Amino acid sequence: MAQVRVRLQTKRVQLLFEGDESVFERQIEPLLLRLAGEHAKARATAPSGAPVSAPAPVPAPAREAAAEPAKAVWQPAGTSFRTFQRQLADSPNGTANQIAAYAFYLWNYERRETFSVEEIEGCFEAGGETVPDDLAAACVDLEDSRILQPAAHEGTWRLTPKGTNQVRKLLR
Repeated sequence: MAQVRVRLQTKRVQLLFEGDESVFERQIEPLLLRLAGEHAKARATAPSGAPVSAPAPVPAPAREAAAEPAKAVWQPAGTSFRTFQRQLADSPNGTANQIAAYAFYLWNYERRETFSVEEIEGCFEAGGETVPDDLAAACVDLEDSRILQPAAHEGTWRLTPKGTNQVRKLLR
C-alpha cells in the first residue's frame, strides 16, 4: 500500500497524518473536503456583506499508475483492532486460529453478525500479515469443524458458539 504524509495548518485546525493512502482516502480526505467547504462558505461573504465568488476548487494531485489495479479491501477501523491483536500475541498462530480470531473480532468489536472472505483478508492486511492463499478453503474447513457456519448469502459465514469459546480461550 502507498504511504502518504499530510500536514495542514489553518488558524483553527492543525492536522498531521502519516499512513496508508486507503485510510487517508476513506477517513481523512472527506474531513478535509468538509473543512474546505466550511472555509469557502465563511469566505463567500465579504465583511461588508457583499457576496464574494468562492475560490475555485484545487484539483487533486495526479496519482501514479499502479502496476496492477488496486482492489478495495475492507479493513478494521480504530484502535480496537490493534488492542485485540496485542491480546492475541501469545496465542497459537495457525491459519484456523487466526480466521476464528478475526471472525470473533468482527462479531464482538465491529458488531457484524456475518462476514466474508474479503473482511477476513482485510484483517490479515491490517495486521501486517500475509493473507493465506487458501483463505476461502480454510473457512470451509472451519465450517466442517463447527467453528464457522454458513450465513444466508453465499460466501459469508458467522462464528458459532464453539468458535466464540475457542477464541475466548486464546484470549486468556
